[in-house]
Amino acid sequence: ADLIDDAEKALAGVADGADREFLAGRLAEAKGNTEAAINAYESALEKEPEHVEAAFQLGVLLDRIGDDDMAVEYYLV
Repeated sequence: ADLIDDAEKALAGVADGADREFLAGRLAEAKGNTEAAINAYESALEKEPEHVEAAFQLGVLLDRIGDDDMAVEYYLV
């Protein structure tokens, strides 16, 4: 719990952009909030369509919830 609190505080200092959205997604995953993580990764990709880490993590989450077709699309970014 302390690490998540520390991560939230650190995230507040990250400039707005694709990397911030990606980190917000990782934090949401750590908190067990898949929906928020998916939204954050999608937001990262809207800001930077070639954000490889966001695309991969989004693919992983979509794969986990059974959306295999969309997952493959993000794995190929």
